[in-house]
Amino acid sequence: MIHNRLIYFLLIPCALFCSKLITDDDNNPANYERMAYKITHQTIEQIRREKQLLCMGTGGSMPHDVRKLSVSFMYRQKEELDVRSARELMVYIVDLYLENINADKELRPYLHVYPFTAENLEITVFIEKPNGKEVDPDNLYCISLWRNLVTYTKQQGQHIRWNMVESFPTTERLAHDRALAFAAAQTERWDRYDFRDPDHIKKMIARDKEVLKQEENACVH
Repeated sequence: MIHNRLIYFLLIPCALFCSKLITDDDNNPANYERMAYKITHQTIEQIRREKQLLCMGTGGSMPHDVRKLSVSFMYRQKEELDVRSARELMVYIVDLYLENINADKELRPYLHVYPFTAENLEITVFIEKPNGKEVDPDNLYCISLWRNLVTYTKQQGQHIRWNMVESFPTTERLAHDRALAFAAAQTERWDRYDFRDPDHIKKMIARDKEVLKQEENACVH
């Protein structure tokens, strides 16, 4: 869709701006922004080699320390992603990124929390056909991680969207085992949103808050 492609183009200058802020801050004695950018770049290269994902942009929140890091990718491969394979891909990306971040002893003192967790990452994977065209309406066109929530999105036309939201697994296991355990514990629940209807927007926000609250209660108990 036209508006989706506009998002891609908007991400690129935003990412360049964020990267410039990171790399040009030579007056910072600790220079933790540069350290974080280096780890992000290394992770992107690993993912490109191992999963053939294209980087669309990077960013983060680092006012006084490293609080959040974000990366967006483009998936253009012959193999279509269903929910299970998309879940495994997201777990792979998050596990690799967190492993690289937490293993860096120079950056560690400047992390807002240690160890860094999925709560501190924002990951988006846009999905297109190998020829760059949009996926069919019944297929996933985007998966994202935000505030420990994984959202799987399908789109029909310009205004109708189907979302399924799940909490990201936090147990310490191998990425593959975690993904399979996560898949077995979840029941697919797709919610339909019409972006011409304000009530549907409110519903989407309420649904995300509900899942996040459930995750927080589970951590308390």
